[in-house]
Amino acid sequence: MSTRPAPSTPPADAKMTRLAMGTRVEKDSPTIELIGALEELAAWIAVLADDPAMPQDHQSLVTVENDLHELLQQVAAPGTALLSQPYVTRLDLLVEERERRLSPAASEMLPGGSPRAAFAAVARSVCRRAERRLVTQCEIDPGLQATSAITYLNRLGDLLRQVARLANLGAGGAARRFDRSLSLAESPRLG
Repeated sequence: MSTRPAPSTPPADAKMTRLAMGTRVEKDSPTIELIGALEELAAWIAVLADDPAMPQDHQSLVTVENDLHELLQQVAAPGTALLSQPYVTRLDLLVEERERRLSPAASEMLPGGSPRAAFAAVARSVCRRAERRLVTQCEIDPGLQATSAITYLNRLGDLLRQVARLANLGAGGAARRFDRSLSLAESPRLG
């Protein structure tokens, strides 16, 4: 039997948390929702970076993971400038490099085709959520200089779509396509 006291959360802290600069916010505040989405995104990027099936992506995804960690620290320190344009430029170069290896994509692609492509699709979905949370944060804090950070997350979503497509090519599989014949919709405009 352990003699250590059980961990506890004091009642005053039960619904509050502290940001990096000491500011206290509610645990379900938009800032914490943004931080949570960025943490989840960084975790999915780590899954992709550490996948031995695509070692050529490792370094670029580790760089992205580091950028996200930097953005997390900036969001947790109100008043700190967020990612600047050079981060977007570096990410654009990664997107362009992958784009040269791919043919134009059909818009009806579905997630999956290979496990790595499915993981990249999940990461892209989390990325889009983080982008929306950052836009919400800007609405709450109009002084927040986040244009480059929003652009960065948008471009990261593009990169993750490319990672998924390249994963399918590397696995010898094709991306899943929307199959209109499986739809129960009566309107041909849906899908």
